[in-house]
Amino acid sequence: MYIVKKYTGNATSDTLTKLGNSSTNVKEIMITNYHHSANLTVTLFLERDSTQYIILNTDIPAKVSLVLDSEAFKFNTRDYDLKITSTGSTTWSIIIT
Repeated sequence: MYIVKKYTGNATSDTLTKLGNSSTNVKEIMITNYHHSANLTVTLFLERDSTQYIILNTDIPAKVSLVLDSEAFKFNTRDYDLKITSTGSTTWSIIIT
């Protein structure tokens, strides 16, 4: 699996992987805040049957990347939706491998 998404502007809500699409383990997630001065607030979570399991809820400072690897968490895309929400008026990206 390899997903790259870039976001610009205010609040974002997105489904990154859909439950049941395939049986793939996520190995790494990198979230990068490209803004020169503003923080990015993100919540990354798994969802199944309207129940949410928060993986990450944090502020990412300007010009910083945050990396989550399989040592920090592990899940199978067959079992859960992977979703993200953000606040802050920044340009940012997420890479999932």
